[in-house]
Formats: sequence, C-alpha cells, structure tokens
Amino acid sequence: MKHTLNQAAPLEAVSALRKQFPHLPDDYFSFLLQSDGGEGFVGIEPGYFALWRASEVSRFSAEYEVPEYLPGYVAVGSSGGGELYVFPVSGSPSGIFMVPAISMSQEYVQLVAPTFSAFVLEFGKDWHA
Repeated sequence: MKHTLNQAAPLEAVSALRKQFPHLPDDYFSFLLQSDGGEGFVGIEPGYFALWRASEVSRFSAEYEVPEYLPGYVAVGSSGGGELYVFPVSGSPSGIFMVPAISMSQEYVQLVAPTFSAFVLEFGKDWHA
C-alpha cells in the first residue's frame, strides 16, 4: 500500500484548529475536511508522511515541545523517522517544512513543498535521492 488517508475530520475539530492557528494554509484545512490525516509514501524528501488528525495537532505539537524549541511553528505530522512536518503559525513563509525532532531549531527548518496542495500531489509516490 502506497498511502492511506483517514475519513474526513469532524467539522468541530477543524474549526477548533482553525481558531487556534488561523494562519495555517487554507488547503491544509480543506484537506482535513476530506481526510483527517493519514500516512504513506511521498515522492519528495523525506519519503514518508504521517499526518496527524486535526484533534491531535495541538497536543502532539506541544508534546514534541515545538512551541519551546521552534517558536512560530506548529507540527502537523512526522516522517515516521525523526523529522516533523511543520507550518509557520503566521502563514509566512508559505509552504510545508520539515525539521529534525531531536535538533529542532530554525537553522534546520527545510522547505518540503511550496504549498500543502503540492505536497499532497506527491502522496503515494516513491522518493529517490
């Protein structure tokens, strides 16, 4: 199986997340209303994604201590291998980024895709370095 997506997120969960982080990309919120996270292969580095459910984002981001070590970002998932997928909470810069969970700091933030929609288009594809 190349990837699996969850059923749509409850509207209440997406609304609560949007209220807490209003500047996250609209295409991310639209995705959650169709698929409440999921996991599988992605055709760009790091090669795998595990996106959290809307109701888990705030809690998991806090458990990884993202607000403490990477202020201005929120984690929305992981690579399943040590990296976190993050968005800037201000909406700038745009795109989805990754950062190592262990050495989490601004200097290690790397752009994964210029938009969340571009990231989704890579779901189910194999990544080759």
